[in-house]
Amino acid sequence: MKQLDNNGTDPAGANLMPGVTHTVSYADVVVTAEDLKRLKAEQNAAPLQAKYGRYKAWLHYANLDRWQRQGYHFHYSGGMNSEECTCGLEITQAAGDADGIAAELISGDVAQLLDGVELDEVQRMKGHRTLPGFKALSVALIVGFEWHEDLRKYLWNAICQQCGGYEIGATNVVAKRFVRTHNKSCSSTLSQGTIEAFNQSLVEDQESDGE
Repeated sequence: MKQLDNNGTDPAGANLMPGVTHTVSYADVVVTAEDLKRLKAEQNAAPLQAKYGRYKAWLHYANLDRWQRQGYHFHYSGGMNSEECTCGLEITQAAGDADGIAAELISGDVAQLLDGVELDEVQRMKGHRTLPGFKALSVALIVGFEWHEDLRKYLWNAICQQCGGYEIGATNVVAKRFVRTHNKSCSSTLSQGTIEAFNQSLVEDQESDGE
C-alpha cells in the first residue's frame, strides 16, 4: 500500500494528507438515453414540492452524460472520503493501511512537465477509462475547458499522464485527437492490481448489460 512521506505530498507533488492511503476502484457511471427519459418522466410526474429535487437528479446525470461524450475527465462526484471521475475511476481515502488496490499517481517527472496545467486530484491519478466508451484504459485525458467569447466556443486542455505532453486551448475535436494519439503511442505502466480492477469493471459492465 502506497504511503505518503512526512511532508504530506507524494512524488508527483499532489497535496494529499499524511498517513492516508488511497485505493482505486471503478463505479458504474454509464448513462443511457433510457435513464434520462426515466428521470425526466419522474420529474414531470412528481408533486410540486418534489419537482426541484427530481430536476436536480435529472440534471446530475444529464451533465454527466454530456461530459462523458465530450471526453472530459474530472472529479464529478463522490463522498466525504472518496472522489469519482466521470469515467468511473473512484479514489477512496483511508487512514493508515487499508484493504484494496493502491492508487497510482503520475510520476514526479510528468508532474513537472505538467506544472502549468491545472489538475484536480483525480486527474493526477492513473487508471482512467476511455470516454465515452469505458472499454480501455486511457493514459491521455481531457482535463479542462474555457469559454472564449470571441470564438463563441469552448476550448479544451488535454494531457498525457505517461509522457507529460499536453494540448492547451484546443477545440474538442483536436483535444480528442490528442487523446487518441497518445493512447496509441504512450504505453501505460499501471500496476497489475489496477489492470485487474479495470478488467473486473468490464465484466461487471457486461453483466449489467445482460440484465
